[in-house]
Amino acid sequence: MPVNFHIFSENQKFNPPAGLKKILVFAVDKLKLKIPPNINLIFTGNRKIKTLNRKFRGLNKPTDILTFNYSSKQEKNPEAKIGEIFINPDYIQKNSKKEEDPNQSIKKIFIHGIVHLAGYDHKTKEQRKKMQAIEQKIQKAVLGERLLTNNPNYLEL
Repeated sequence: MPVNFHIFSENQKFNPPAGLKKILVFAVDKLKLKIPPNINLIFTGNRKIKTLNRKFRGLNKPTDILTFNYSSKQEKNPEAKIGEIFINPDYIQKNSKKEEDPNQSIKKIFIHGIVHLAGYDHKTKEQRKKMQAIEQKIQKAVLGERLLTNNPNYLEL
């Protein structure tokens, strides 16, 4: 199923890295991940993501990524099936390893969001292992590297 993919940046100074659609297409076409057919990727800042994090997760702090799947299995209209990924580049750049390219960090976090849209989570060790295995396949195929994550929320159980 084709995916409609749109990128928005609320920060005029931030340029999203190239290759994000390639990552999404690989995840859908090669790994057969079931995600909503309409994906919005929104690059935002600390203030907005902190508000969203507080509203939807009860955490009053900024984070690197939030993912929302607004689709329901009962929904018949593909236009109504939407997923959104909010990424906070400032948070990622501040918390990524100094030797890592910030664009690579953003791509890794984007991969994490795609896997969340497909219904995977990391609340238990078992879930985390499954999710990491899928992320590993995507990273190896499109980024040519193994899973390296600096997402502090990823290890929460």
